[in-house]
Amino acid sequence: MNQTSPDPSFARTLARQLAATETRTGSPPVLAPLPLLALPQAMPTRRWRWRFSGRYALAAIGIFLIEAAIATIGQHMAWLRWYAGDVIVVGFVHCLLAMVIDASTPRVALAAFAVACAVELSQYVSHVMGWTIGNPVLRVIVGSTADWMDVLSYALGTVLILVVGVLFKAARGFKASPAPYRQTGFPGSPVPPVQ
Repeated sequence: MNQTSPDPSFARTLARQLAATETRTGSPPVLAPLPLLALPQAMPTRRWRWRFSGRYALAAIGIFLIEAAIATIGQHMAWLRWYAGDVIVVGFVHCLLAMVIDASTPRVALAAFAVACAVELSQYVSHVMGWTIGNPVLRVIVGSTADWMDVLSYALGTVLILVVGVLFKAARGFKASPAPYRQTGFPGSPVPPVQ
């Protein structure tokens, strides 16, 4: 391996700038304005926070009941159980995550997609290794065969979550505007509209 030593001219220039900052301001220099240190500040600052959302809990219960109906009543309709169930299960995982994590809809939707893909990967690994799930209920919930159509269904479910999230955000952002006002006189003095 060829390791290079730091450029001495860069270090001298940095030391001169820091010393000049200290003499100008009278306080020790702050390293945050350096370009490499400023890069993380350009990233979004919203982090995941823990919370409980009753709205998402109710949605998760509703989606679970739909999934249970698909697994029991719709057991003879293979396309409904295999594909529609996989689309809906991403919404279920999204609601479970959003119930306890306060984060943006795209982040939670991508996390739900990652969980679904991890389950699909575990199905593939268990098939390759020859493992079987003994519990029949768990076998129905987790599944036993890996399929690319499942991943496509998960992706479709993720897109639906994002679309619904955008629609809900737009609906929440829409507020009826008050009656129009004219500006007369000095700025900041609204006058009711002429009738």
